[in-house]
Amino acid sequence: MKSKYGDRPLQIHGDRPLQIMRHLHVFCLLASLCAFHRGSAQVLHHFDPRPFRREALDGRGFEYDATAFLHRLSFSPMPYLGRRAPLRENSFAGTVGSTRKDEFYVQMLARVHMELDGPLFAGYRFRRDEDFDGRFEQNLIGLGLEQQGVRFSLWGDIVGDKASNDVHADLSWEDDGGNQARFTWIAPDAFFNQKSSDAQFEVSPYTYFLQGKRAFTPDIALKGFAQVHPTSQLFEEKGLTSRNREWSMALGLELPLTERTCLELYVETLRTRRSRIGARPMPQAQDFHRRFDSRGFEFRREGEDGQEQWLGYRALYLTETDRRPFDPLHDADRDREEHTLYIGRQLPINERIDFLPTLFFAYHDVSDFFPENQEVPGQRITGFYGKFAPAFQVLLHRESGAHMTFNLTTRLHRPAFGGGNIQAVIPF
Repeated sequence: MKSKYGDRPLQIHGDRPLQIMRHLHVFCLLASLCAFHRGSAQVLHHFDPRPFRREALDGRGFEYDATAFLHRLSFSPMPYLGRRAPLRENSFAGTVGSTRKDEFYVQMLARVHMELDGPLFAGYRFRRDEDFDGRFEQNLIGLGLEQQGVRFSLWGDIVGDKASNDVHADLSWEDDGGNQARFTWIAPDAFFNQKSSDAQFEVSPYTYFLQGKRAFTPDIALKGFAQVHPTSQLFEEKGLTSRNREWSMALGLELPLTERTCLELYVETLRTRRSRIGARPMPQAQDFHRRFDSRGFEFRREGEDGQEQWLGYRALYLTETDRRPFDPLHDADRDREEHTLYIGRQLPINERIDFLPTLFFAYHDVSDFFPENQEVPGQRITGFYGKFAPAFQVLLHRESGAHMTFNLTTRLHRPAFGGGNIQAVIPF
């Protein structure tokens, strides 16, 4: 049977490579524990909340192949943790990269902030992104007030279907020392029960999001987020009752080692539980569990000429168990363990163009099995993967810092093109 991954790595026999990578993972974890218990998120987006979505009950509409997360990492601005920060007001940032012949990885963010008379302000926030449940968009328009570093605002994700409108309440604070705190309460599908004719929430969905940063010195900061979707329950007239609950969190710590070097540590985790039950006497139609964990570090050094170098490591674990007794084609056990080491540096070409080459070396253990579908026996693939990302960053506007990055990657585990990628950061 032809592999559904379509990208076999160099095959490695035995457990020796995995043991070596696990030793590196243990070192990273011990370093994290020693430095302030645990140490920004690699896959989860911890700068803005991700509300519960009703369509998530059906699962994502695309598959992760063996190189899915390696592609997404190599299409991110480098150094990865060093470039991760909340998007500034009145700016746009985005990345588009080819992960398959028929698939793009897309992340786009935009924020607009307009001061009004007195303490009032108006805002707009756009987000096109993906998570473990699929791809999504947000278009938030809001009105709020700000005084002495405290902001309170109300936002709406307004769409034509009245049953699908979301309401956000956002409270945030920031001081001159860089300390930040933010709490967001979201009512997804706020008017669903009043506007829907074929389904009802018996337990309404809500999302609670908490994000903060504690700056101990100008160079030492602990940051993180926590998000909770409490149990929600949706009854559909076709006789199905769906339940969903999820929580996620991440912590990161930045530590200066010398005047020109720093170390950043992170840990993140997510848990999802979802079920569907038919009308009696029909038994359970779905029982879904997701467990995600990631941790790692990034070491950055700035030379005397301002050129930056970086070395990072990421361990990633994702397990999904999807039991569907009456839908054997989608009954699946999916498990992946990835260890990725990346190294790169900044090489100026002229006043406007920087060359930012990064090498990625990874060991993957990925398996998909389908216990109830005898026609698809499933498989496990283990081996080394690699990519080279020769990114060129071009400064478009010196005063604002607007720039674009062009990145034509290649695979290292076999001679092949690794996908093209364009990144853009445009303040306005």
